[in-house]
Amino acid sequence: PTADLVENNRQIELAHTRTMEELRGAQLLQLSILPTHFPSPENYDLYARTIPAREVGGDFYDYFLLGDDRVGLVMADVSGKGVPAAFFMAVCRTLFQALAQVHTSPGQVLSLANNAICMENPLELFVTVFYGTLDCRTGAFVYATGGQTPPLRIEQNGSRENLETTHDMALGVLEEQDFTELKIQLEPGDTLILYTDGVTEAFNPNNEEYGEERLMAAVSGRAATSSRQLIESLIDEVHRFAAGADASDDLTCLVLRFIETQNDYPALTMQMSMRLRNELSEIPRLMEALDPFAKAQGFSDEELFNLNLCLDELLTNTINYGYDDQENHEINVTLDISGELMTLALEDDAAPFNPLEKSTVPDLEVNLEDRVIGGLGIYLVRTFMDDIRYSRIEGHNRIELEKRLHSKGL
Repeated sequence: PTADLVENNRQIELAHTRTMEELRGAQLLQLSILPTHFPSPENYDLYARTIPAREVGGDFYDYFLLGDDRVGLVMADVSGKGVPAAFFMAVCRTLFQALAQVHTSPGQVLSLANNAICMENPLELFVTVFYGTLDCRTGAFVYATGGQTPPLRIEQNGSRENLETTHDMALGVLEEQDFTELKIQLEPGDTLILYTDGVTEAFNPNNEEYGEERLMAAVSGRAATSSRQLIESLIDEVHRFAAGADASDDLTCLVLRFIETQNDYPALTMQMSMRLRNELSEIPRLMEALDPFAKAQGFSDEELFNLNLCLDELLTNTINYGYDDQENHEINVTLDISGELMTLALEDDAAPFNPLEKSTVPDLEVNLEDRVIGGLGIYLVRTFMDDIRYSRIEGHNRIELEKRLHSKGL
C-alpha cells in the first residue's frame, strides 16, 4: 500500500507538471499572437502591453493599419478565465481584424462581429470591446464600445477625462444589436490610454482597490511622455500599489499619442519586444527574430554581432545563475531604436543581482576556466555600450543599456 501511494503521488505530480508545462506553452503562444512591433510614423506614437493574471488570459489589444491614412485600435476583455477564454480571445481578435479591413465604420464592425460571435458561441462567453479608428492626417478619432471602459484622454495642456461612453452591451449576448458611434478631435500632443479593468481593479494586501482616481493621479503631468514610457510607469505604479498581492484580473494597456507632423515629440523609429522562457534554448530564438529587425534598422554586421554578444552574455548569466527552482520564469527583452539612440532593456524575476557591482576589469591573460563568472561578460557589455543601468523594482531585476549608433560601431 505504501509503495502504491508513493507511485500514485508520483503520477499526480507528473500530471501536474505536464499540465503546467502545457499551460506555459499556451501562454507563450497566446502572447506571441499579440503585436509586439509597433509602427512609429511621424504623426502618432503607439505602444501596448498585457500581463495575464494566470497562465493564460482573456484580455487582448490590437492595432491594424487601414490603408495609408488610418489606424484601428482594439481593447477587449473576454469573460471567464483560463484556456476557454484564451481560445475565444484568439477567435475574436481574428474576427475584428477581418471585419475592420472591409468596413470603415467602428459601429458596423462591432455589430457584425457581435452577430458572428452569437452564432458560434457554444460556451456562451462574451467580450467587452472598445474599437476606434484614427485619421492620421486630421486627428479625427471615431469609436464605438461594447461594454468596455472608455479610454482616458490626456490633453496637451494636462487636462484628463474619460471619453464619453455609449452604454452599448458586450458582444456575444444578443444578436442584431446596433452600436453607437462617437467622434472626437485629437489635437497634437493629445494621448489616449486604453485599458481593461485589471488596472483599476487591482487590489493591495489591505483589499483596497487601485481605482480611477489613482489612475488619474498616475498619469498626471505626463502629456509629453512617450507611449512606452507612460505604460511602463503606469504598470510599475500598479505593481507598487498591489505590493505583491495576487492579481485579480489581467492587466492590459494600449497608449496612442497623436503627434504634430513637424514632430513636437521625437517619434520612436521602431521597437521590438520579446518574452523568453528561462531556458538557454530561447536565446537562439531571440537572435533569429532580432536579425531581420536590426538589419532593417541599418545595423552593420559588426553592430549586430556585438549586440548579440551582449545579449548572450547577460541572458546566459541570468538563466544559469538567477533561479534556484525548477519553475518556469519569464524574461522580457525590449529594443528601442530612436534616431541614432539604441536602448535595450532586460527584465526578469530572478534573484536580486546587480551585475554592475563587478566593476573591476578582468585579467584577460588568465585561462578561461580560471576567470570569475560574470566578470568578462559585464566587461564586454561596458565596452560595447555607452551606458548601462541596473534597478530592482517590485521583485524584478531591470538592466538598461544605451548606445549611440552610426557614429562608431558597437
